[in-house]
Amino acid sequence: MFAGPGMNLVLAIILLGVLFMGIGVHQETPQIGSVRECVVPAGVTATECTDEFAPTPSHEAGLEPGDVIVSIDGQPVTGDTVNGQIRQSLGSTEFEIERDGERFTTDVDIVENELPARNSQGDIVYDTDERGDLVYDEQGRRVAATEVVGFLGVVFVQERQPLTVGESVSEVGTMLVGVGEAIIALPSRVPEVFGAAFLGEQRTEDSPVGIVGISRIGGEIMSQGLPVIDTVAIMISILASVNLFLFAFNMLPILPLDGGHMAGALWESVKKWTARLFRRPDPGPVDVALLTPVAYVIVGCFLVFSVILLVADLINPVRLFG
Repeated sequence: MFAGPGMNLVLAIILLGVLFMGIGVHQETPQIGSVRECVVPAGVTATECTDEFAPTPSHEAGLEPGDVIVSIDGQPVTGDTVNGQIRQSLGSTEFEIERDGERFTTDVDIVENELPARNSQGDIVYDTDERGDLVYDEQGRRVAATEVVGFLGVVFVQERQPLTVGESVSEVGTMLVGVGEAIIALPSRVPEVFGAAFLGEQRTEDSPVGIVGISRIGGEIMSQGLPVIDTVAIMISILASVNLFLFAFNMLPILPLDGGHMAGALWESVKKWTARLFRRPDPGPVDVALLTPVAYVIVGCFLVFSVILLVADLINPVRLFG
C-alpha cells in the first residue's frame, strides 16, 4: 500500500538531491554586484534618485561593484552572514574591503531604513492581517512585512553553490513541512479559488493549481529565456514539489487514498496484537468497506475541487511573471 506514495517520495528525494548537491542553489556572496545611489524606503516605487532621497552610505563611501566585503567591525563575514551583520549595524562602522586583490579599511556611516523583514534564516517574512491570513497586493502578490534596520545600499552577487548532505536533508525536511502546511490549509483556499474561477477575483501567486495550472507555469518559465541551468533547476524543483505533494496527500488517512487503506491495515494489526496480548480470540479482519459512503463523499469533493481548479487555471491562471 505504501509503494505508490513511497515511490513519489523516492523520486522527490532523487530530484532534490540532484538540485541541491549537483546544480546547487543561489546564495549571496560578500561581493558587491551593484551600488544604489539613494535611500528608498520599502514600498516606495522610485525609478530615479531625486533631492528628497539621501545618498546611500555605500555611495558616499565610494564602494564599487566588484568590491568584496571581508569584515565588518573586525568580524569576518560570509555570504550567509554579511546581510545580517549590516542590518544589525548603525552609525560609523569599519569595513574591510578587497578590491582588485588589495585590501583596505574604510568607515561607512550605516543609516536606518525601512526594509522587508527577514527571519533568522534570512527568508523574507510576509505580512498578515488580524486573523493571521497573508496580505496580498492588487496583483495578488504577497506583501512583505517591514522593519527598520541598518542599511548600506548595495546588492550582493549571487552564485550557485552546492549544498552538503546535511543541508540538503534539512531543505527536504523544510519542503515536506511546507507541503504539509499547504495540505492542511487547502480546504480554506477553496473559496478563494472559486472566486478566481467564477467571480473574477484576483488570483494570488501562492494559489493552489491543478495539472493545467502547473503545466502552464512550466511553459511560462520555459518562455522567459532564462539561462539553461536556471531553467533546468526550476523545472526540477517543480517536479520534486509535485512528487512531494503526491506523497503527502496520498498518505492522508482517508479513503480512497492509500493512507486510508494503510490506516485500516494498521488498525487491524493493533486489534490482533491487543487480542493476543490479552489472550482473546482473533477479532478478524477490519472491513474498510464500511467506510465506502465516506469514500464516496471524499471522491465527490475531490472531483468538484478539481473542476474548480481546472476552470480557474484556464480563465484566471497564476502568473509568476506578471
